[in-house]
Amino acid sequence: MHQAQSIRYNRISLISLVILIILVWGFYRTYIIFFPSFEGFQFVQHFHAVIMLLWMFMLIVQPLLIARKKNNFHKAIGRFSYALALSLWFPFFLLPE
Repeated sequence: MHQAQSIRYNRISLISLVILIILVWGFYRTYIIFFPSFEGFQFVQHFHAVIMLLWMFMLIVQPLLIARKKNNFHKAIGRFSYALALSLWFPFFLLPE
């Protein structure tokens, strides 16, 4: 049990940040390059992008909150994640092929 408590939460956030950078790089040519007009994109595609960015934000922030002993804020974001997780599924069914 002692070993599990010594996890470096800052490193977990750093890994999530690296994943976010890779995602931005991966979507640059198909989505981000069209900023700010985004011509030809539907609302559901933007909704999907915003929800996924919020999810990545949570993956980065949650371990930092734990490491800094901000448990109340961590729990509040955790409660928000239930609604966010449900809203992740809607765009998958509505996105064009």
